[in-house]
Amino acid sequence: MKNKSESTRVPGERTVPLSPDAEKLVREALQSEREGLDRMLPPRMYLVKLFARIEQLSADIDEAFAGQPLLLDRAPDAPANVARCKACLRLHKENTDLLGRALELWMFSFGYDVGERRSQSKT
Repeated sequence: MKNKSESTRVPGERTVPLSPDAEKLVREALQSEREGLDRMLPPRMYLVKLFARIEQLSADIDEAFAGQPLLLDRAPDAPANVARCKACLRLHKENTDLLGRALELWMFSFGYDVGERRSQSKT
């Protein structure tokens, strides 16, 4: 049985997973009883690389659509243009969501608790 992320994956879609070493470093840093955020420096280096991958993915999306979410030789409401625009927007939204998660991890690595801030804003 497929998990949720596998079932929604688009064929040929690239993912940007953290390497097993990066996941291990993050896990160890978070589980450590040692005070201070000095142990978060190595995971930050992986996050910098992730930011670069996210930026490259955004450029790849723009390149795939030639910078145009619509085909210029068809009407804006043509089925091909509607599908193309939805696909372009969906890919950019997923990329933006990935950037948001990476920014939360970056802030967390400096001691800013994003989860606590979110719960305060909802009340």
